[in-house]
Amino acid sequence: MHYFYFDTSALAKRYSPESGSEKVDSIINNKDNVIIIGNIAIPEIYSALSKKYRTGILTYPELRTYDSIHLALALELSELNPTIVTSDGVLYQTCQSEGLTVINPEQ
Repeated sequence: MHYFYFDTSALAKRYSPESGSEKVDSIINNKDNVIIIGNIAIPEIYSALSKKYRTGILTYPELRTYDSIHLALALELSELNPTIVTSDGVLYQTCQSEGLTVINPEQ
Protein backbone atom coordinates (compact mmCIF):
# COMPACT_ATOMS: atom_id res chain seq x y z
CA MET A 1 0.00 0.00 0.00
CA HIS A 2 1.28 3.41 -0.95
CA TYR A 3 0.16 6.72 0.54
CA PHE A 4 -0.07 9.80 -1.67
CA TYR A 5 -0.67 13.28 -0.31
CA PHE A 6 -2.17 15.51 -3.01
CA ASP A 7 -1.98 19.27 -2.91
CA THR A 8 -4.62 21.24 -4.77
CA SER A 9 -2.53 21.87 -7.88
CA ALA A 10 -2.25 18.12 -8.45
CA LEU A 11 -5.79 17.29 -7.36
CA ALA A 12 -7.25 19.80 -9.84
CA LYS A 13 -5.76 17.73 -12.66
CA ARG A 14 -8.25 14.99 -11.77
CA TYR A 15 -11.18 17.25 -12.67
CA SER A 16 -9.73 19.33 -15.48
CA PRO A 17 -7.74 17.66 -18.28
CA GLU A 18 -4.29 19.20 -18.47
CA SER A 19 -0.65 18.23 -18.37
CA GLY A 20 -0.19 15.60 -15.68
CA SER A 21 -3.85 14.48 -15.59
CA GLU A 22 -3.06 10.99 -16.82
CA LYS A 23 -0.46 10.48 -14.08
CA VAL A 24 -2.85 11.74 -11.41
CA ASP A 25 -5.61 9.46 -12.73
CA SER A 26 -3.32 6.43 -12.69
CA ILE A 27 -2.30 7.09 -9.08
CA ILE A 28 -5.88 7.65 -7.92
CA ASN A 29 -7.30 4.70 -9.90
CA ASN A 30 -4.83 2.23 -8.39
CA LYS A 31 -6.74 0.43 -5.63
CA ASP A 32 -3.50 -0.22 -3.74
CA ASN A 33 -2.97 3.52 -3.25
CA VAL A 34 -4.37 5.60 -0.42
CA ILE A 35 -5.07 9.19 -1.40
CA ILE A 36 -4.79 11.86 1.28
CA ILE A 37 -5.79 15.52 0.99
CA GLY A 38 -5.71 18.28 3.55
CA ASN A 39 -8.85 20.12 4.62
CA ILE A 40 -7.54 23.22 2.89
CA ALA A 41 -7.79 21.39 -0.45
CA ILE A 42 -11.59 21.53 -0.38
CA PRO A 43 -11.98 25.33 -0.61
CA GLU A 44 -8.90 25.56 -2.81
CA ILE A 45 -10.23 23.02 -5.32
CA TYR A 46 -13.55 24.85 -5.35
CA SER A 47 -11.75 28.10 -6.11
CA ALA A 48 -9.58 26.55 -8.82
CA LEU A 49 -12.45 24.74 -10.53
CA SER A 50 -14.72 27.78 -10.23
CA LYS A 51 -12.16 29.87 -12.06
CA LYS A 52 -11.86 27.25 -14.81
CA TYR A 53 -15.66 27.05 -15.02
CA ARG A 54 -16.05 30.87 -15.22
CA THR A 55 -13.40 31.15 -17.92
CA GLY A 56 -14.88 28.31 -19.97
CA ILE A 57 -11.96 25.91 -19.53
CA LEU A 58 -14.14 23.49 -17.58
CA THR A 59 -17.79 22.99 -18.52
CA TYR A 60 -20.65 20.73 -17.67
CA PRO A 61 -23.96 21.61 -19.31
CA GLU A 62 -26.54 23.25 -17.05
CA LEU A 63 -24.70 22.65 -13.80
CA ARG A 64 -23.63 25.43 -11.48
CA THR A 65 -20.07 25.33 -10.15
CA TYR A 66 -20.88 23.74 -6.79
CA ASP A 67 -23.06 21.15 -8.52
CA SER A 68 -20.24 20.32 -10.92
CA ILE A 69 -17.96 19.69 -7.97
CA HIS A 70 -20.59 17.54 -6.25
CA LEU A 71 -20.99 15.53 -9.44
CA ALA A 72 -17.24 15.10 -9.88
CA LEU A 73 -16.88 13.90 -6.30
CA ALA A 74 -19.86 11.54 -6.62
CA LEU A 75 -18.35 10.06 -9.76
CA GLU A 76 -15.07 9.57 -7.90
CA LEU A 77 -16.98 7.54 -5.32
CA SER A 78 -18.86 5.47 -7.89
CA GLU A 79 -16.88 2.30 -7.02
CA LEU A 80 -18.46 2.48 -3.57
CA ASN A 81 -21.91 2.61 -5.20
CA PRO A 82 -23.08 5.52 -3.00
CA THR A 83 -26.62 6.85 -3.01
CA ILE A 84 -26.45 10.55 -3.81
CA VAL A 85 -28.93 12.64 -1.82
CA THR A 86 -29.82 15.98 -3.42
CA SER A 87 -32.76 18.34 -3.57
CA ASP A 88 -31.34 20.04 -6.67
CA GLY A 89 -33.34 18.98 -9.73
CA VAL A 90 -30.58 19.54 -12.29
CA LEU A 91 -27.99 17.68 -10.21
CA TYR A 92 -30.52 14.90 -9.59
CA GLN A 93 -31.14 14.41 -13.32
CA THR A 94 -27.44 14.63 -14.16
CA CYS A 95 -26.54 12.04 -11.52
CA GLN A 96 -29.22 9.73 -12.92
CA SER A 97 -27.91 10.19 -16.46
CA GLU A 98 -24.42 9.28 -15.20
CA GLY A 99 -25.78 6.01 -13.79
CA LEU A 100 -25.57 7.01 -10.13
CA THR A 101 -28.21 6.02 -7.58
CA VAL A 102 -29.84 9.23 -6.44
CA ILE A 103 -32.74 10.23 -4.18
CA ASN A 104 -34.46 13.53 -3.55
CA PRO A 105 -35.48 13.83 0.12
CA GLU A 106 -38.35 16.13 -0.93
CA GLN A 107 -40.02 13.34 -2.90
